[in-house]
Amino acid sequence: MKILRHCFCLALVPLFTLTAQAAAPAYQMDDAKSSLGFTATQEGAKFDGSFHKFTAKISFSPADLAASCFDVTVDPASADSHDADRDGTLKGPDFFDVTKFKAAHYVTGAFSKVDATHFTATGKLTMRNVTRDVPIAFTFTERNEGGKSVAYLAGSANLKRLEFGLGQGDYADTGSLADAVQVKFNLRLLPTAVTGEKKIPTPPPASQTQ
Repeated sequence: MKILRHCFCLALVPLFTLTAQAAAPAYQMDDAKSSLGFTATQEGAKFDGSFHKFTAKISFSPADLAASCFDVTVDPASADSHDADRDGTLKGPDFFDVTKFKAAHYVTGAFSKVDATHFTATGKLTMRNVTRDVPIAFTFTERNEGGKSVAYLAGSANLKRLEFGLGQGDYADTGSLADAVQVKFNLRLLPTAVTGEKKIPTPPPASQTQ
């Protein structure tokens, strides 16, 4: 019985000496130099818009895609398509319905590497309480600016507005307003401070006598 107890305790030692899994480097978005926009087609003519309010929590390492993650929250009430009437419609109940739905949310699932700077990711986008899979394609580059390391994340995603209920009633007609919408992003990222790694303490050796 003593031998069995001793073996059990020794088997537990590696579990207590494990170090918390290191996350990918975290970045803080430079709000003033980052953008999130969209392109849609109305009556056969393309128009561009943007969101003035959004946050992006970015953890990314090309060498450790499994530990990387994008978590983006958008305020749909900040949509701006440079047309007051159209913006009023976009924020109304037939589209974003901003009085009822305060945010759109996108979080990545898995990443894939195309080459040294090009990547793809799968993720889930939630708007109007509807969640759909939306893949993105993006580039990630790093450079030195004024002695500081800066990263740039730029890319796009294609989605169908009707899958999220964007366009009720007459606006469900894709003849006047196309179903396809392209979302584009260009983020300037600043590295955040890295906290020290926390280790789980190793327990004292198990006694071999009873």
